[in-house]
Amino acid sequence: MRAGNDADSMVLNAVTSITTAGDDNIVVGMRNGDTLMIRPPDNHQPEHQFMVIRTNHCGMSPAYVFNGPALATGASCLVCTDKGVAIMMEQKLNPGFSEKIFQVWLTDANEPHLPSPTVDSVTGLHQVPGYDSFTWAMISGERILITEIQPCAGPVPRYLPVGGTPKAILYSERLDALATVVAKKGIDSLHFIDPTTGTDISRPTRKLPSSDDEYKDIDYISSLGSPDVKVTALFNWRYEYDGKPYSWFVILAGLRDGQGLLLVISAENEKRKEGERQAVVENEETPRRICFYTINVKRFKEALRTGTTDEHGIFVNYKTTLEYYIIDDKKFKRAMIYELPSPATRLEVVDGQLHALTTHHSLLILDYKSAPVRESGRMVRMHTDEIARNGLSSITLPLSVHTAPTAPAKERQQQRIILVSDPMCTVSGLWPPGENAYTSSFQLLCEAELGVSIRKFVQGFTRPPWSLPGPQTNKQSVLGLAIDGSVTQFTILDEHVWRLLAFIQNRLLLGSDHTIYSSSDKDDDNDGHDDDGGGGGDGDGRSDRYDSADGEFWKDPRLLPASATSYFPTTKGHVDGDVLQRCLENKQLEKVFTSPQHLAEIRGLLVPFGLEAVNGENSTTTTTGTTAAAADEDASKALNYAYHLLEYYLASAI
Repeated sequence: MRAGNDADSMVLNAVTSITTAGDDNIVVGMRNGDTLMIRPPDNHQPEHQFMVIRTNHCGMSPAYVFNGPALATGASCLVCTDKGVAIMMEQKLNPGFSEKIFQVWLTDANEPHLPSPTVDSVTGLHQVPGYDSFTWAMISGERILITEIQPCAGPVPRYLPVGGTPKAILYSERLDALATVVAKKGIDSLHFIDPTTGTDISRPTRKLPSSDDEYKDIDYISSLGSPDVKVTALFNWRYEYDGKPYSWFVILAGLRDGQGLLLVISAENEKRKEGERQAVVENEETPRRICFYTINVKRFKEALRTGTTDEHGIFVNYKTTLEYYIIDDKKFKRAMIYELPSPATRLEVVDGQLHALTTHHSLLILDYKSAPVRESGRMVRMHTDEIARNGLSSITLPLSVHTAPTAPAKERQQQRIILVSDPMCTVSGLWPPGENAYTSSFQLLCEAELGVSIRKFVQGFTRPPWSLPGPQTNKQSVLGLAIDGSVTQFTILDEHVWRLLAFIQNRLLLGSDHTIYSSSDKDDDNDGHDDDGGGGGDGDGRSDRYDSADGEFWKDPRLLPASATSYFPTTKGHVDGDVLQRCLENKQLEKVFTSPQHLAEIRGLLVPFGLEAVNGENSTTTTTGTTAAAADEDASKALNYAYHLLEYYLASAI
């Protein structure tokens, strides 16, 4: 058996199970959690051997594979690991080779807050009278579950009852709990929820001054529990003192009389006595508890809007005033102040600098750590935006060596891009040039016009274990939560990646006859299910902004092939992932790359990715002696290479 081009490293491992995927391929489960898609010998393989065409990592425990239901796209198989059940589905336009994988989430209508159970084995009940092909029996520990698998993938809501209206939420990795501010009967309170069971494991207490280990149970921690206190923000604070780290929670709140309130809260897993710990082991229904209490409080004359922290202090904003507080002798002491041009919507500390996103004056970067600033007690503006954007949310992302503008080698790894969203459905990518150039303006690297405004950017490890490695260098996915509840995926692209994807996108939008076609001329398979934007694209599923040939055109010869500058519409460095996703699903490259000129251009853009250049790739005709069959084979190789890159950069983050 040999490895195909799409297989990962071929490491010998024990086989746990084996099944077939349709009539063409064999699926093998491995002890290390991998699954192998194997193609048996046929006349198209010169060596006539079994070939591994795909390796997927599905979990940490052994993977067991079973025949799955017959779907409209073709055959499928089910994979059971410690991560749950996954279904591998063939794609209708590429049967037997490129499959889609989705997690199977088991839900109980009577208990929707419970997580999906671990499944050890599955079997279909289609041969049993009264059941169809989508009814399956699954073994989970000592239970046999009769389930119905939905034929189409979609989001599965999981409800965690909190007994009120959640106002703020964050996940604490240290406590493995969801810290949540909940409004119950007009009173805001802090709760901790177990993310696995959905159980409220809160234990609000007041620490007794006579002992360091004794607490008194109360209904609400100090300074909360009154209808006059309304929480506006919740965030973490990793504080350092004398080389010792502390992890606290910070709550910002407003009072009915217009004043502000800052609370610092300590939370730890409850320390049980030996007898109580044994009772917990014997009775699994007894939940663990998180003991928390208020350790510091400060009042302000104005209501607090937002805040953030660094290792030594807390930043808070009220009206247009920005203040920095440190702890001195167990009390808050103001160390620095700055007057913003408009109130802040988001504060973030990045590399020792404060990023302040404002409501009407875009983003500012402030210096608060240099020696002159510390002596004066006033922060100094380092960078600002020439355009007065109405900021909604922002996120700072690293730029790789290839994407950073010209800079010394030592500085390239430190370059960053800042995404800023506004109410006009625009996301702008800003780059702050020159660390020591005070009051210098941001440079606009890219700009995307979406169909909906991004209310908040989030970043995290959201990809499933079988997903291809993400194109981000830190392997974290960047998602935007929109005001309509949708989720948009963003990716920062290297220049050569952007050139390729932008070229493909605009060839699709222009068509093979160099004229932009309307939505009615697009493939009928556009069913609107492209919820995830990829390759730096948006997830609104709209392309009507390209349906006119009278728009401006992108004519930057540094980024585009010379022969392509005449038909590139303005994208300002943005590639629409929904357009490329429809191309990938409907195999549209063959429809638009029909001329030798277009094929030569895409081959040239594929060379940085490892595709070997061919003689005469910049000409519009084949070289002498090259047969039509060889030219078709070369074109097929280039387009298949492009499909694999599209699959890589469009991999869903959720």
